[in-house]
Amino acid sequence: MYPTDTVYGIGCDPFNIISVKRIYEIKKRNIKKGLPILVNSIESAENFAIITKLAKKLMEKFWPGQLTIVLPKKNNVPEIISGGIKTIAIRQPNSLITRLLANELDSGGIIGTSANLSGLPPPISVNEAINQLGEKVDYYIDGGITDKKVPSTIIDLTENKPKLLREGSIPFEEIKRFLG
Repeated sequence: MYPTDTVYGIGCDPFNIISVKRIYEIKKRNIKKGLPILVNSIESAENFAIITKLAKKLMEKFWPGQLTIVLPKKNNVPEIISGGIKTIAIRQPNSLITRLLANELDSGGIIGTSANLSGLPPPISVNEAINQLGEKVDYYIDGGITDKKVPSTIIDLTENKPKLLREGSIPFEEIKRFLG
């Protein structure tokens, strides 16, 4: 469990299926709900997703930062990560700790789902995460209170027009203004 720039996350190597299954169990999360990937760079995002021109434009503007983008996933990405569908949620956080963790993995990406029980508020401090997940997690990294205190904004770019899936710390209006 580690701090990001938005909330605390729980993660593992996305290609370690046993660890990915364990995250679903710890969070009591429906296995049909995919898990996002946090990457250390736009180049690392290309290990997981098919990066469109529009996606790259948004990444260059809002990354590192609080924008999660849903894109078509690459075939090498295990189905369990995407909940069995052909898309993947991906983000480069503005958190040195998270990016350093991602650097340690060959793919440059780490599972980055909020460190909470499914359905409960995402934690903004290590104590909130411990209160929800307890001893089920192997390691906790205390990075203090997170900067933004709200989850990232999620947009779907799998179709021609960006679709808002969750408004978070970046208002959707700001994204639409940027895109013109």
